[in-house]
Amino acid sequence: MLKYFRLYYNYILFRIGWRRVLPAYFINRIEVRECGESLVTLPAGIKVRQTVAVMLDAAAKHLPPGYSIEVIEGWRDEQLQAQRRKIFSNGLGRSLDKFVAKRSGHLTGGAVDVRLLWRGKSVDCGTDYLEFNNKTPTDCRYLSPEQNQHRKILFDAMISAGFVNYPMEWWHYCFGDKMYAAYQRKKYAIYNEIKS
Repeated sequence: MLKYFRLYYNYILFRIGWRRVLPAYFINRIEVRECGESLVTLPAGIKVRQTVAVMLDAAAKHLPPGYSIEVIEGWRDEQLQAQRRKIFSNGLGRSLDKFVAKRSGHLTGGAVDVRLLWRGKSVDCGTDYLEFNNKTPTDCRYLSPEQNQHRKILFDAMISAGFVNYPMEWWHYCFGDKMYAAYQRKKYAIYNEIKS
């Protein structure tokens, strides 16, 4: 009983804006009504859902001149997801689930990890990709003004294209998966996991 009280308490804190991260319980219970959209391959060989590819193009158009978005990762198969968890389990210990999901939105092709580039070179956003520390959350008070500005440029472009950001990872954005549905208060997700 206490467990459910804490879950709902955290959900209420999220809804009133005191908590930035929605409890995993509420994300995981979202129903999925798979739309059947296929994966497409981006120029770098990364696979994403077709709509996600279109949205990435739209996000790029919202960037100031000279900036671009690099997609680091899109769809992952179950084997790669398991490998990710194993690699990070040693360093993260008990907080592993906070950063590396068991059933990630990457398995659906609806999640992407991205970084901001200036004239083809990666800009400083406070941490490297997959560097987990107190500067990893998107909204972080430990960043320099320049780092904050870079994150804001990336965030604004991705959100304006229709993506949702995972607040604990500045590089992770999604559309159509359970996380997207939960944060957008949708009744169901449209992307289910895709088996390899």
